[in-house]
Amino acid sequence: MAKPLGFVSFLYIPAVADLRGLSPKEKAPIIIDQIANPKYQPWLYDYFKRACEACGNSQTPHILSEAFKCYEVFAATGTMESMVEGLEK
Repeated sequence: MAKPLGFVSFLYIPAVADLRGLSPKEKAPIIIDQIANPKYQPWLYDYFKRACEACGNSQTPHILSEAFKCYEVFAATGTMESMVEGLEK
């Protein structure tokens, strides 16, 4: 049996994005726009913006404490809806 992926709840099917030749930092907004579930997009854009500011010129911007919190919430509840409550488009 296949092991479930951690952030599957972000995916919005059908979804296609051509990411060939792009850096991780260039891919993130495209993935958020074209693949992420619309209800998570505002939160993901906000996280990406804050991660870019925190990590400067890093190719893979991240805020580890917040990323781990997402995983903990998902592992405990099966969803990350509580992470995005209150955010509007």
